[in-house]
Amino acid sequence: MPVPWEALIPFGLLTAMFGITGTGFNVAKRLTNDGKPPRYNLDHWDQMMMARDERLTGSWRGQTVSHAYEVM
Repeated sequence: MPVPWEALIPFGLLTAMFGITGTGFNVAKRLTNDGKPPRYNLDHWDQMMMARDERLTGSWRGQTVSHAYEVM
């Protein structure tokens, strides 16, 4: 039974395009979340904590702020 080699080129192109699109979407989502995976199913408590973190650090996903002094 012969192998349909001509079908492998479109299959490879289709696989590559889906891979490139998925990777690009993943990179875009992580860039908007400071390199962290996106959050899902946020309740009111999570939203309040994200607003607090934004006030403290300037970022929705930041949870620490560097101190203005050094401990010796």
